[in-house]
Amino acid sequence: MNVIEFIPSLVMAGAETLVKDYVLKLQTYNDINLLVIVIFRTNSPWEKTISDAGVKVFFLDEETKLEQKSSAKILVGLKQITKLRKIVKSFNPDIFHYHLYISNYVLLAGISRKTTIIYTLHNDLESWKKKRPLDIKLFKLLKKIHKLKIITLSSKMQQEVNDFFSITDSIILNNGIDINHFKSGLKKNLIREQLGLNSSDFVIGNIGRFTEQKNHPFLIKIFNEIHNLQSNSKLLLISGEEALQPKITQQIKEYNLENDVIILYDRIDINDLLNAMDVFVLPSLWEGLGIVLIEAQVAGIWTIASNVVPQSTHISNHIIYLSLDDSPLKWAKKILSLQSLKVPIEYYGLDNWEISNVVNDLYIFYKRIYYAQNQNCPPKSYSQN
Repeated sequence: MNVIEFIPSLVMAGAETLVKDYVLKLQTYNDINLLVIVIFRTNSPWEKTISDAGVKVFFLDEETKLEQKSSAKILVGLKQITKLRKIVKSFNPDIFHYHLYISNYVLLAGISRKTTIIYTLHNDLESWKKKRPLDIKLFKLLKKIHKLKIITLSSKMQQEVNDFFSITDSIILNNGIDINHFKSGLKKNLIREQLGLNSSDFVIGNIGRFTEQKNHPFLIKIFNEIHNLQSNSKLLLISGEEALQPKITQQIKEYNLENDVIILYDRIDINDLLNAMDVFVLPSLWEGLGIVLIEAQVAGIWTIASNVVPQSTHISNHIIYLSLDDSPLKWAKKILSLQSLKVPIEYYGLDNWEISNVVNDLYIFYKRIYYAQNQNCPPKSYSQN
């Protein structure tokens, strides 16, 4: 069974990390011949991780940055599409699984009608429609031409997708994590010492790209209120890229918080860094899921998220959802109140988030499609998480 995983880049963000985890696990199945195609090389740690594991990876663009000038974009795009078509023709995939907003590439990839295309929707449907209307149109065209399946991340997303596209066969597949990995890591005081933090500091943490979606300006306002109320507070920001970093650093300077905010990039020791935090905060404007919330809860720390985040992230009694209409001060007071709470953490359905279980479900989904294409008897039924 020939399988292609296709994604724009392997920067250290949620969808990219999930694809990294997918391919590391999928390559262990003897009946899968796996190939990863990435549009842009960014020299991220995940690129090295996948290559070091012996997974075949092709980059359509070895030099071009993620953002290009319009004058060069068409020429570069044609070169990328030409390379993509050659790879697809040579590999002849049974399954072509793509991620994020690259339906234009998929439409022009020369994929056989016999191949089943799978799309994982990593963000909520409304943001897809508002932020990427052209991708929606191209996706609908793909759906008319090819056999196409959609993977969603929650029951709410599944219902919305089914209604919008007038289908009944989208599936739910949890994002997954290595649970044991996130339950382990360096001791709090040791990792804090490495970061230049004191054991007595009250550390608020966030992991996410500096993009509009992650709502860092609101987070900085929250932290400013926290710091006004408790001077030994620190903010730890971990990002996979620096796109909006100048705006963030300027805001930090305006609040005179330069000595109280630590910004880190491209870290693979997320389990250690979570152990350095007292509270994890994610005030996103929208989310398909927010897998980092699962990671934070598994690490055992209190977690605060905006109430636009799917409730499927509620896997423990250590997560609280707040409205983005509430003031930064209200968020700050709630976060500070967690210091005095000594409630043992309890989990709900944690096994559903174990990456090995998730990838096994993905494998069974692939096999069902493969058997159907080859008119053989299907394997055992796919388990809906």
